Amino acid sequence: SCPVCRQTSILPEKGVAALQNNFFITNLMEVLQRQPDSAGHEDAIAMLDSASAVPGKPLSCPNHEGKTMEYYCEACETAMCHECTVGEHREHVTVPLRDVVEQHKASLRQQLDAIKSRLPQLAAAVELVSGISQQLVERKNDAVAEIGSTFTELEKALGQRKGLLVRDLEALCGAKQKVLQAQLEVLRQGQENILSSCSFTEQALD
Repeated sequence: SCPVCRQTSILPEKGVAALQNNFFITNLMEVLQRQPDSAGHEDAIAMLDSASAVPGKPLSCPNHEGKTMEYYCEACETAMCHECTVGEHREHVTVPLRDVVEQHKASLRQQLDAIKSRLPQLAAAVELVSGISQQLVERKNDAVAEIGSTFTELEKALGQRKGLLVRDLEALCGAKQKVLQAQLEVLRQGQENILSSCSFTEQALD
């Protein structure tokens, strides 16, 4: 049983050491994990293309020298040669490796098409949010300018009102001051007259 995927596999005659490393799947997963965007999927498809074409030296079976791996065991999820299909994998369902590669390619292309189909929506969303952000900045600037203009007008109106109130106060105070001064003059004149009469009377009595 695999300690990672828990998949039960049939051991070859040479034991665990003879189990092949699935470099194809490992490299494919590394590409997809390293580049989760559409470019990563395109790299994965390119890898599948190269595998399906089998350029150069074909994949050799590690369990049967000189045999080419042309089949794929779905239960064990591994590639194998014809000898493997009639040996330790004889009770498993096997399919041509090329067909599995084509299936993986079709699945990845479908995912890639799905991702690309959303790009116009994402572009429209980016444009929409950018436009809203620009409008927000413009409206903020307009509001700041309006606030400044309003307070300038308020300050001007308050200054004018202040000047008017001060002038009114000065006029009222001046008017009252004149009345008080007139009353003060009358009182002082009366005081002098009384003092003069008292002095004259005292001299006459003496």
